[in-house]
Amino acid sequence: KKRLAPNWMMGLGVIGYVCLCIYSLLMIISQSAPMLLFIPGGLFELIFPIFLVFKGFHHSFNFRTNN
Repeated sequence: KKRLAPNWMMGLGVIGYVCLCIYSLLMIISQSAPMLLFIPGGLFELIFPIFLVFKGFHHSFNFRTNN
């Protein structure tokens, strides 16, 4: 099974966006939220493009789910 990126990197992205949602909810509920919640998403946003630049796309990767 071909993947666009390693599982740990995709997990970091999911964790990052969950933390971003938590940050948003905390800001709506209260006026303060820790800025540390941006770290996982920020790391993903830095690592993933660098990974794609150096590793590239798999030419055999199928972006369509229906064949």
